[in-house]
Amino acid sequence: MLKKVFISAFIFAVSGIGIHAQCNVAESVFQPEEKYDYLVSYHLSSIWVKAGVVSFVTHKTTYRGKDSWFLESYGSSLPRFDWFFRVRDTFRAYTDADTFVPDFAERVSDEGGYIVIEQYNYDKIRSKIFSRVYSSGKPWKYDTFKYEPCINDVLTAVYAARNQDFSNIKPQEKVPFQTLVFGKIQPLYIRFLGIETIQLKNGQKFNCLKFSSKLVEGTIFKGGEDMFVWVTNDKNHIAVKIQAKIVIGSVVAELTSFKNNKYPLTSLQK
Repeated sequence: MLKKVFISAFIFAVSGIGIHAQCNVAESVFQPEEKYDYLVSYHLSSIWVKAGVVSFVTHKTTYRGKDSWFLESYGSSLPRFDWFFRVRDTFRAYTDADTFVPDFAERVSDEGGYIVIEQYNYDKIRSKIFSRVYSSGKPWKYDTFKYEPCINDVLTAVYAARNQDFSNIKPQEKVPFQTLVFGKIQPLYIRFLGIETIQLKNGQKFNCLKFSSKLVEGTIFKGGEDMFVWVTNDKNHIAVKIQAKIVIGSVVAELTSFKNNKYPLTSLQK
């Protein structure tokens, strides 16, 4: 099971902080060259295993002749684990700089030699999303979806979620969202659980908004509301801790470093 826990599980988990109905909004809470890093660990009973690292970075660029955001997330197993199970995962996406509507997204993953590629082209003129998905041992799968607001790939969902205004959300309130995963549109939701102060393993304390999220049942997750995300209770809306139950044990990711955040991290307690 440890071989199935690494980077993709975390990125799919962090995207579960969700998207409100006003999903595609202009950039507000991040700026170019923002970067934040996580340590991903596997937890079984009383045993903790440091498994990998994940980073998220934002850039301003041009794409298809217009101003755009270039978002990227990359992760890998720790060097001491490469001999056991080498992981290299990359997620990239381009979005409109003004509306934050996605234009293109791609995932390229190599997990122990098992390759997965997902590509999504958003054609707003024809209101379609063109999907190409490949996994080792299977032919490319092509599909077309009707484009509608609030349908995001995994990576743009992370940033679209951060742009939302959580000031009026109430405890136990559910928020539905849709995310493209493995060439399918998954209807999921989050539930707001309240405000909580948490302390990370590095000693930092954050005042956070806490959410649970419905997961897609599969080889890693059991399904149901078995994932919890703690997001900074300030304008940055950075996920500082993610914890999800899996078929055996749980996977936990904690924020280890951050730089170039647009707003003061007022949720960080001294």
